[in-house]
Amino acid sequence: MKPRLFAELPDQAHLENHVEYIDGAAVLAAYTLHQMPAELRALSNLKGEDANKAYVDLAAKHAEILDDAAPDVYSNSDKAKAEIAQLDLLFMLGCYLPGEAEADALVPPQLRAMLTYNAERFRLPKHMDYDMIIDVNTRRFMETGEIRVYSDGPERNSERDFYIGHYYAEPKVKDAVGSVRTILENPDLPNKKAMLDFARTQLTACRAIIGNYAQMPPEHFIYFRRHLMAYADGTRNASGTFLPSIQQLEVAMHAPTTAYLAFLEEAQPYFPAWARERMAEQTSDSRGGNNLLSKVLQGGIHLSTEELKSFRDLADEFLLTKNTHAQVAHRLIPKAFSAGKLVVDQVSAKPEQDIFAVGEAVYAGTGDFNIPHLLGNGLKRLHDLKRILEDLIIIQDTQAA
Repeated sequence: MKPRLFAELPDQAHLENHVEYIDGAAVLAAYTLHQMPAELRALSNLKGEDANKAYVDLAAKHAEILDDAAPDVYSNSDKAKAEIAQLDLLFMLGCYLPGEAEADALVPPQLRAMLTYNAERFRLPKHMDYDMIIDVNTRRFMETGEIRVYSDGPERNSERDFYIGHYYAEPKVKDAVGSVRTILENPDLPNKKAMLDFARTQLTACRAIIGNYAQMPPEHFIYFRRHLMAYADGTRNASGTFLPSIQQLEVAMHAPTTAYLAFLEEAQPYFPAWARERMAEQTSDSRGGNNLLSKVLQGGIHLSTEELKSFRDLADEFLLTKNTHAQVAHRLIPKAFSAGKLVVDQVSAKPEQDIFAVGEAVYAGTGDFNIPHLLGNGLKRLHDLKRILEDLIIIQDTQAA
């Protein structure tokens, strides 16, 4: 039986022979949806010269497909169609990533030319990013019942649900961001406790979605993540690390630390296009004191004891959410955690660690950061925020007495 992370998703058996002819370049859709996964499976079983020859053959086939698609791609003036064609082209580019530099050298020049053309004409990415593989890909799934994945067999549904789960989680966190920012923008709001409690319930819903990934067999994730590693030129690939609302929520709650700011600055160009300017502005504002903790400490926003407790509970739920992510990551890629599972009390007792410390001895995440350091730093920051709020509650209670 195929693993299903989200039971409400429809069975796609009746769609196996469907081709999205309404796409901007139907030949690209036909390939990525119905031929590419099986070809990558066959290639994954090869090594050495056999693998090199297979990549040469794959590049030759891609060149033929791209030549057939060229009239549609270059004559198209519709951005929505260009977006889908670009998604297909980016999936084709991802085929070469497991073969590293040798395979990258075989990428057909037609593929790079089409990616550049669409990128410049329609302001689309030249490398796979979060917006394309999560948002564009899942919206297409909702419309047609089909989704672009690198996997076939049982891994196909796991990869599908990996993308769709992020799409489901984002609106929950967006709601939490909206609640906290509403308080920042309206300091005298009378129902701040209700807003904070609502934010917490939305994070709880997000945590439930993340927890579902624990059902994914680790070998499934290992199979398709090979196509989500960094590109040969050093460009980072699409990653859940770049889910923007998680970062927006944190900078709304407290000011970024030096280590966190370094991550945000590096991640900035990899956030979805719609979030980049907003993320930069909110990070800058938070550094300048426009975050809930700073406002409370400086007297710009008054929270009653009950409201402080709701803020503390929101921080706690955020900590639980990040911890759930860390434990799922440990289950799916245990090699990344040479020191074992992350434990909140242990990582909180140390300074934030270097997320850029990657190399041959370090198992990098799909965002090409040091995984335990990136996740551990997030746990530490939320643990520290919760502790500060607990101290504030004690002080306020004491003053009231």
